[in-house]
Amino acid sequence: MDALKTLKKKVKPDYTTCFNDFILDMLELHAMTKAELARRIETSPQTLSKMFNGSRPATIDTAIKMAQAFREDPNSFVYWATKEEVARAYVRNKMDIKKVEKLFSSAV
Repeated sequence: MDALKTLKKKVKPDYTTCFNDFILDMLELHAMTKAELARRIETSPQTLSKMFNGSRPATIDTAIKMAQAFREDPNSFVYWATKEEVARAYVRNKMDIKKVEKLFSSAV
């Protein structure tokens, strides 16, 4: 069974942690630890931890590496990473988060 199809119903983004939640669900689905994911994407556990605590956003390159680590299609990983980055940009610029919701609901 495709893991991304399983997650489609489960993932409910809040637009500030959507990528992290997606990755946490993928870790659980694949029975993988954060340490193992860090090793597979060739980064330190500390750097991965910074991504999870929000002090360092994931890049598109990191999202693709994560997809490869899970042996999944990178499209969903890039989608969630991009969605989170747009949300962060809106928050940084003190813009209405409802605009983010509208932007992505029309794109789906």
